[in-house]
Amino acid sequence: MEFLKVALVDKMASVLNGTGPVLLMLLPLWVLPGYSEDLAWQEFMKQHHLSLGLDFSQLSCEGLMGAIGSLKGKASHTFIYAIWSQIEDICYRDGLDRYENVRVWSKEPFKILTCEQLESGQGYRGTSSYSYLELHCGLSGFPVSLEDTKVKRKISN
Repeated sequence: MEFLKVALVDKMASVLNGTGPVLLMLLPLWVLPGYSEDLAWQEFMKQHHLSLGLDFSQLSCEGLMGAIGSLKGKASHTFIYAIWSQIEDICYRDGLDRYENVRVWSKEPFKILTCEQLESGQGYRGTSSYSYLELHCGLSGFPVSLEDTKVKRKISN
């Protein structure tokens, strides 16, 4: 019996020995797409999400645009003031299934802050509003980019 176990293990090892490099090369095709989508979702949230723990009326474009290194010098950027799950829910079709690799408009408006660089290039002007959002839902069904906004109502400062 022990001989059969050893022979079986040897046989399995020889099969893996021949196919191992091929499987190793194909592994990124199965693992990395989902992983990269998660990274895209995380990066999207890092750049656009504003926590409800912050006082919206006290937020400044100068501070926000300077705090996120990848936004420095950008002509305009939109921040979303919401619970992260509300943003994620835009990519849910019916509460269970997710939209995948498609643009989707939010059903409800979100409180947003849009920062636009001044013509002088020295500083930013902020505009607050309740706006509908068009997000691109990636291959794994999570928001990965903000495509467009439609202002429902401006918020006076």
